[in-house]
Amino acid sequence: MDKIIIGEIAKAHGIKGALKIKPLTDDIIRFKDLTAVYIQGEQNKRVVQSCVIGGGSILLFLEGINTRNDAEIFKGKQILIEYCDAVDLKKGQYFIKDVIGCEMFDQSGKVLGKVTDVLTHGAADIFVVCGGKNFMIPYVFGLFSEIDTIQKKIIVINKRFDEVVCYED
Repeated sequence: MDKIIIGEIAKAHGIKGALKIKPLTDDIIRFKDLTAVYIQGEQNKRVVQSCVIGGGSILLFLEGINTRNDAEIFKGKQILIEYCDAVDLKKGQYFIKDVIGCEMFDQSGKVLGKVTDVLTHGAADIFVVCGGKNFMIPYVFGLFSEIDTIQKKIIVINKRFDEVVCYED
């Protein structure tokens, strides 16, 4: 079953086994609707017993994690859901896992490289592209004429690309 990472366990919280989650999604309210999640490295789902959202953080109480000691062993692990349980995306939104692996082209059809990672630190996500020259570009308005995650193809607008590209030394 295909899965999507939606958060990372930052630490244990309190004495009753709560997990403090660093969200890796644009919509943290979506955690309220979760009924089950996977913890990185585990094959079976864990039932979500309750979820508390406040101050930009999330506390998850999961089945089978009942004490602080139980919770502490999961620090640094990812929280995942099945792809079929993902939120519906709006036009222009993409799951990171779908962007990774896309070939990037300029408007003339020249291959620029393949997206190997997406960094999410700041005002805009950053696409890391490896090819003839390795580079990074932000996911910003007006830079892309096409993003097709099904065909694994991204086309950049040349003029805008030249303004924002950051080549690796």
